[in-house]
This record gives sequence, structure tokens and C-alpha cells, in this order.
Amino acid sequence: MTSDCRNLKMAAIASLIFGLITFGVGIFYIITSPTVTQSYVCAIDGAALTYMGFTAARRINVPSNAPAIRNMCSIVVLIAFVCAAFLMLNHAKLIMQVIIGSLGLVLSLICFVIARKITNIQKAQ
Repeated sequence: MTSDCRNLKMAAIASLIFGLITFGVGIFYIITSPTVTQSYVCAIDGAALTYMGFTAARRINVPSNAPAIRNMCSIVVLIAFVCAAFLMLNHAKLIMQVIIGSLGLVLSLICFVIARKITNIQKAQ
């Protein structure tokens, strides 16, 4: 396994762990205040990060799957961007929601960039 594949696997595992925590926090927010939209956005962000982290960590064992991982990460980056914008532009900003939005976006971008780098290396060979 090359160092880039290992870096992608570590970023995907970090996304998986953060996604599970975020999903749990989103569910907690839904239980405590079911009428607030940001609660559902946190849960959606967590579910997307968990899916991306699990799938990318499992698929990168075969480096030829990097283009599929890149495509999946690009969709999750879009979802994370919309969730982060929605969470950060809220009137009553909760610091936890700002952290969830920003870290979710950063982790998905890191996975996308590393998968893109692996794909470009494979195309050059």
C-alpha cells in the first residue's frame, strides 16, 4: 500500500469516526428539539460522512478503486458544503453545530484531494 493510499485510509477512518459522532449528536438534537431544522442537517451530515468514511476505507485496499472513491467524495463534499453553509448561517449559532459543519467539510475535502491525487498518479503511469 502506497503512502497516499494509507493517507486516504486514515482520512476515511477519521471521517467514519467523526461521522458516527456527528450522527449521534444529530440524533440527540432531534430528540431534544424536533422542530429545529439544524438538528436534521447535523444528522444528514453525519450519515454522509459515515457512508463516505466506511466505503472509502474499505475500497482503498484496491488502489484501482480510487476514481470511484473520488467520485463519491465529490458528492459528499457537495453535501457537506450545503450542510456547513446551512449550519453556519443560522441565527442562533451553537458552537457544536459550527464545529460539525466545518470539520465535516474539511474531512470530506481531504478525502477528495487525496483520492484525486491517487487517480492522477494512476493516469500518468
